[in-house]
Amino acid sequence: MDPFRVPIDFSPLAGPPPAFRNPSSYRPPSPPRRRSSPANRYDVVSPPPSRKITPPECDMPSILAPKIFTAEEIAGWSPEKPPPMKPDGLSYRFPLQPAEFYRLEEMLRDRDESWPRYEYDGSKGLGIIQLMPSAIHGGLHDAFRDSFVHAIATLPAPIRRHFRPKTNVSLPLMRRGHRFSKKIPDFELAVRETSVGYKTVFALEMGFSQTYESLRNDVDEWFSGQPLMRMIVLLNVIERPRYRNPLAGVDPSNIIQRLQGADEDEVQPTAGLQWTGFTLRDLAFVGALTGYMEVWIRGVDGLPRMRGLRQEFIPERDDEVPLEFRLGEFSERPEAQDVVLPLSWETLRHDAWWGARELAFFRAMEVLGPALDAEADLDSDFVPTSGSEE
Repeated sequence: MDPFRVPIDFSPLAGPPPAFRNPSSYRPPSPPRRRSSPANRYDVVSPPPSRKITPPECDMPSILAPKIFTAEEIAGWSPEKPPPMKPDGLSYRFPLQPAEFYRLEEMLRDRDESWPRYEYDGSKGLGIIQLMPSAIHGGLHDAFRDSFVHAIATLPAPIRRHFRPKTNVSLPLMRRGHRFSKKIPDFELAVRETSVGYKTVFALEMGFSQTYESLRNDVDEWFSGQPLMRMIVLLNVIERPRYRNPLAGVDPSNIIQRLQGADEDEVQPTAGLQWTGFTLRDLAFVGALTGYMEVWIRGVDGLPRMRGLRQEFIPERDDEVPLEFRLGEFSERPEAQDVVLPLSWETLRHDAWWGARELAFFRAMEVLGPALDAEADLDSDFVPTSGSEE
């Protein structure tokens, strides 16, 4: 065959044209080799190195912890008999099974106490006891509660009963897909739109020198765990420098001499200036204070988004935006659309100021109490000698 009359194949695998190759030594080109890839098990000649298979990192401390507490043990804890572990920031956290938590709730149902406040994180198997809130918490909480109560009181009686403001109520929560979780907001508003029942639509979360990350995590948990939640308000008051006992290491007799007989009226702002702290008998018991508020609402995609910007209300600012909430933001009822809550920045500052003043006196009494106990123990241990008796 004349090689110059062979049809020329110009495909990429055909190799050079016939006119430029020797017909007797021609070999068709081999297909390109496929590189070995872990994604293609048939191309792997040798098996992959053996690897020890371990379960993913476990987030259930209740399974791994050496001590799992029972409901009876937890019910016996109190400020006088605290839990046998160090507090994690502003709370105690300990391994607990869901069944024990619900038994604990049944045991404590009739108690009329604000502390301890019990919560449960079902995603980690953790029981949580919130520490005693400060007097600043109490002032800000009362300002929000009173504003909701007064606004609801302006509604017609048949409509008024569909709004229920509540405090210190444990609410069920879905945490990262885990059931059995329960969380307690500082204040919440439940609304009944239909015959289904009351649903939580508003929650207030307050912090005192609390990290922003923990408060922001509360926002995510409430919006993901309560499908009808409409708004979360974050309030955080920050103390700088953080409180340290001004009489640490001082002899108890000297502490008694400095603080015994002190009255709350003696608490004064540091250097006579507002928000610079509070002192009692020239001892600093509260540092300088700042505070801010963030309002979070549910977006159209169901995710939380911040409404407006963060508002710093402590100390007072010249460019602050007026504070306004309406009951219509939490209910579809036409009677509630134009009802405004009687709440202002000045009200929050006023209540926070008196709360900080009360906190300074409370801290001073916390220092004085152990000193008095130590002196009483010394007096009880004193045994007079025979020579001193007449």
